[in-house]
Amino acid sequence: RSSDLPHDEAKQCSGINGANPSSHMRASMLSNLDRSQPWSRCSAYTITSFLDNGHGECLLDKPHRPIQLPSDLPGMMYDANKQCQFTFGDESKHCPDTASTCTTLWCTGNSGGLLVCQTKHFPWADGTACGEGKWCISGKCMDQKEKKLFETPDRKS
Repeated sequence: RSSDLPHDEAKQCSGINGANPSSHMRASMLSNLDRSQPWSRCSAYTITSFLDNGHGECLLDKPHRPIQLPSDLPGMMYDANKQCQFTFGDESKHCPDTASTCTTLWCTGNSGGLLVCQTKHFPWADGTACGEGKWCISGKCMDQKEKKLFETPDRKS
């Protein structure tokens, strides 16, 4: 249960994580994921303890049927406006900014009655359209002709 996994800034993690807790997967607001070590020491410790205490036995069960993974990239299913709504609420829309295309998702918000652009410093979802015949992959606008490099493997077995 992910609800038992504390955020990296939580009191119970303060003595374990050390500096820069916002660069890991369980940061309450992810600002810049450390791809070389996405999980904090606290998250690794908590998950390891959970599994070492026998709570992960269900992971050994064979599924009744294979899980069908989506074949489309997330940005193909959810455009930049929808990503903003997921992030900041139903009223939010994408703030176009050519300087941050694909690298940082900027969305509309309200501050003191004024319409502003705001961000949580994460990239557009992979597969989000970023130009004619182009899409975002890992924070970069790339040609869709390279699609084979990014397709989800078909797992029929």
